Amino acid sequence: MVACTRLPVSRAELPPISVVVPTFRRARRLEPVVRALLADAHTSELVVVVDGCRDGSLERLQAIAAADARLRPLWIENRGENGAREAGLRTARHPIALLMDDDVLAGPGLVSGHAAHHAGRDDLVVLGYMPVAADLVRTGGAAVRLYAGWYERQARAWEDHPERVLENLWAGNVSLPRARALEVGLENPAFDARYNPDRELGLRLAAAGLTGRFDRRLAAEHRYERGLDAFLRDAAATGEGTWLVHHLHAERLGPLPRDAYERLSSPSLRPAVRFARRPRSGPAIRVAAALARAAGRTGGRARLDERTAFLAFTMTQQRAALARDRRSAAR
Repeated sequence: MVACTRLPVSRAELPPISVVVPTFRRARRLEPVVRALLADAHTSELVVVVDGCRDGSLERLQAIAAADARLRPLWIENRGENGAREAGLRTARHPIALLMDDDVLAGPGLVSGHAAHHAGRDDLVVLGYMPVAADLVRTGGAAVRLYAGWYERQARAWEDHPERVLENLWAGNVSLPRARALEVGLENPAFDARYNPDRELGLRLAAAGLTGRFDRRLAAEHRYERGLDAFLRDAAATGEGTWLVHHLHAERLGPLPRDAYERLSSPSLRPAVRFARRPRSGPAIRVAAALARAAGRTGGRARLDERTAFLAFTMTQQRAALARDRRSAAR
């Protein structure tokens, strides 16, 4: 993992920072995440919010907290990712908050590197870099490789278009002023989809006058471990979330274009994605998903696995987005 490079700010000038980590059903894998954050001397406190699960996470955290008072475990009734983050922010004590996901391992100096960006500023949202761990890219299946590629393309887009960072916020390694975050509210009751709440949050932060900044030096390692079945099950929720982001922020983004998913596909896949917009294309989408699973089981060529998985995922996303659009129009 690449160590973070600090900005030219003295330690005395760094604002104190609270790290907030929502967690759900990750008891067995949570300890390395917590210890990596506590290893940074500038972690003033670490609030880990157990989001309504009773898998032993709270007890494991309490055991670590007995030896390090900076760790403050918090259990809440299930509220979802941004609801858990907001609960953590409300109990946090310091002016800057660093939001980390429970499957992201902080690199050395990550917390102090985030704090340095906020010295003398109260209007920044700072995104760190969190590529999928190299060992998982090598050994994982098509879902892991696709996600890793999508993330790297997004990281390049943040660098090429810094003015649009908050339009595509990925909130697993991001810091911002705690007071401004609470003014905006991390949890939006109008956003009822399971995926893309961080992107919707980024748009509300932008509307409130905050500025996004991406810094590749603020490095972390994303332990993204998603099997193909789970990946494909997430596709519908992702499509619905994308539609809802455009619906709630149409003044900035416009409505989700009907051919949005076709545009994102390679030329060879566009006819299939276009076909999947037809009302009775459900069987074709199920066939694509079955082919993707078969390719994964047989260990075919990596490129073929990715293409079939991408096609099934994209067609399912598109179908869910169009269905949500029809339901909205029928009201």
